Amino acid sequence: MFGRENDIHVLWSSSCKYLPGSRVDEHTHDFFHYLYILKGQGEIHIGNETHIIHPNEIYLIPPNTVHGFYNSSETSKLLCAEIKFDVHAPEYRRTVLELPNVLSVKNTPISRILMDIYKETRVKDHMSETISVLLMQELFAYLLRAATGGMEDAKPAPKQETTKSGDDLSRVLDYIFENVQNNITLQDLANICCLEKTYFLKKFKTLTGYTPMAYVRKEKIKKAKELLIYSDMNITQISEAVGFESIHHFSNVFSKATGMSPNKFKKEHMLEN
Repeated sequence: MFGRENDIHVLWSSSCKYLPGSRVDEHTHDFFHYLYILKGQGEIHIGNETHIIHPNEIYLIPPNTVHGFYNSSETSKLLCAEIKFDVHAPEYRRTVLELPNVLSVKNTPISRILMDIYKETRVKDHMSETISVLLMQELFAYLLRAATGGMEDAKPAPKQETTKSGDDLSRVLDYIFENVQNNITLQDLANICCLEKTYFLKKFKTLTGYTPMAYVRKEKIKKAKELLIYSDMNITQISEAVGFESIHHFSNVFSKATGMSPNKFKKEHMLEN
């Protein structure tokens, strides 16, 4: 029912945050755009409909549909998991297009699925595309269940247990990945491994080839590139989304890392909308 591997093409997936009062102006593009609300409030416009944003809801924006949204809070950030993708097989595409524009998906693994897709788009090895498509099929299955009222018996996905031995570096890298929008310190990372800072720094550099803070900076720039190419955020919003205190600091760090300003990078690499 959900098609073959080449029927789905994941363009981009990420977690995004929007400052109080910030807005994404109305626009269109020729691919699907889904927003899952993790935290916050606001309004979203999809076609002729306006919806009040609530956590644990996912907003399904079909291709060529005018949409825009804003964070109506004066104090809190709006946190979303977003994905942009396309579906090529006509019958499969019709099934996806028939889904409603908004679904409540509380007590489902939707958030986990979207973050797993995001991780696969960053790995980009020979199996990433296949795994991403399987995750998309899982996503659509849960959305169809929600759309047909089959959520009453749904329960949260069990949390994965982590083992102590041999998993320290993995836990540190996961923490950086999940908190790239925050101000991560060397002490934060050392605490994950219960190590003294100097010893942790040496161990991390031996295993990765980077100092911890150089690795954090690399991940921030990597995410900034993704947001510049694929997201609907402006430069100021992207600067905040990757944890920089000011757009000036962000521009300086980005320019040193890439050889061009964020604006120039965005113009040269922006996804066609």
